Amino acid sequence: MKKKGLWIVISNILIFITIVLAMVLFLNKVEWYVQVLAYGATISFTTGSIIFYFKQNQEQVRSFFACNIITLIIVAVFTIFNLCGFFETFADLEKVRQKIQDAGIWGYIIFILLTILNVIVLPLPSFTFILIGLPIFGQLNTFIISYICFVIGAIICFFIGRLFGNKAVVWCIGKEKTEKYKNMLGAKGNFLFVMMQILPFFPDDLICMIAGLTSMKFLFFLFSMMIIKAIYIGLVCLLGTGTIIPFSGWGIPVWIAIAAVLIILFILFCKYQKQLETWYYNRKNKKNKN
Repeated sequence: MKKKGLWIVISNILIFITIVLAMVLFLNKVEWYVQVLAYGATISFTTGSIIFYFKQNQEQVRSFFACNIITLIIVAVFTIFNLCGFFETFADLEKVRQKIQDAGIWGYIIFILLTILNVIVLPLPSFTFILIGLPIFGQLNTFIISYICFVIGAIICFFIGRLFGNKAVVWCIGKEKTEKYKNMLGAKGNFLFVMMQILPFFPDDLICMIAGLTSMKFLFFLFSMMIIKAIYIGLVCLLGTGTIIPFSGWGIPVWIAIAAVLIILFILFCKYQKQLETWYYNRKNKKNKN
């Protein structure tokens, strides 16, 4: 086993060195807690892989290796955005829009990367970059690009859970949130998963990662995401310009009414969640018997 796991440990050490160099050379001015998180993560994962290598626990070695790869990818993306000056402009979304517009043809690539990153790690509402893209690329192009990126991002989140397991998800979103949403999905998670994706109050990326930990079939996940995201992004592209329902005048009470309806739906869903699940699965079982 030691020979089999040795290349993983060596790779982990090389990843550790790469992350440290990137942090020292390119990300030394980011917030201190980001640096502590990055250093702490890669040190823990590298040390853990070495310890379990000598304990001859290959499964744990691979788990720590997977977590270190995720850390490397995140650090690499952050490094690219830092070099492009995006961290200085994230506080002002108008400046982000201007940077994308000024990038010309490269603006498409930057928009795609930002949208996928937003789905996976950036702590911004899912509609943020759709609204940024609308005045630059137009409704149709923004819809197509955002739709593809959202589905790709969701698939990545799903396979983080499915391939890398509970430890990787815990590292990404924390133990408390992992256990919370894992318990919520439970054994009858398909119906609840769909409702969580429809209602705007649940974190999409977290739910997709948790779905990867469950017994949910990938084809069901993919089919659900393709339909739900098409409707969601289509509505944002349609309404996000403010031409149908303006963000001023008579449009303000309409938007307030829409928000109130969504809040009521969320409260009703939380209150009657078990009844809805029971009704759904009883109906499904009757169809299967027939």
